[in-house]
Amino acid sequence: MDRELAVKTGDDIRAYVKSKLSPGHFKEYGFRLADKAEGLFRWAAVACEYINEPPPGYTQTDCIDALLKRSRDPGAHWELDWLYRLYTEVLEGYFKDDYVKHRFRSVMGQLLAAFEPLSIDSLTTLRQHIHKPDHHDSVVAIVKCLGSLLSNATSSDATLPIVPLHTSFRDFLTDEGESGSFYINLDEAHRQLAYSCLDLMVERLKFNICKLESSYLPNSKVPD
Repeated sequence: MDRELAVKTGDDIRAYVKSKLSPGHFKEYGFRLADKAEGLFRWAAVACEYINEPPPGYTQTDCIDALLKRSRDPGAHWELDWLYRLYTEVLEGYFKDDYVKHRFRSVMGQLLAAFEPLSIDSLTTLRQHIHKPDHHDSVVAIVKCLGSLLSNATSSDATLPIVPLHTSFRDFLTDEGESGSFYINLDEAHRQLAYSCLDLMVERLKFNICKLESSYLPNSKVPD
């Protein structure tokens, strides 16, 4: 998500939280709750619903503490369980058969395993160098369905980085007990990514790759 869009989304979420909470609660907790949403409107909506309709025996302040700290009581993970159910419903709605689920795990695994966020273009190039090269448009086929969960997934600019909009989505996918058939083994994803990078270097790296007139000049002396 670019900086300007991130700022606007943050402002919109704060305005939404302000409209849902009492003035006192918003003044004391509103900005922290909005920041906790990490740009995900759905989290903000679930959080406000949880606060305004506490489980039996809990106060609104108990719920706010649970959301911000996740440590004071057994109900602290209520909103996380709700989000995990939401993620499961979304993914099962889009990716129904084993073939597509395998591609989802492979694509999302490499996105999550990368130390620097990958764009659609970068990941598409890398995936031509896995053991069984994937279709050129396989990355788009997966991420285009996930615009509400991934940044830049539906952008016309395929060079923008693709990252989860909320950390809970990554947590969900890497928790086998929660994600089931959508579980991503990060060790396997790192292995795939490493082989892709090595194979790409073997194919593309060559002497004088930048076609310099002389290889005796240091980089600092080469224009551009």
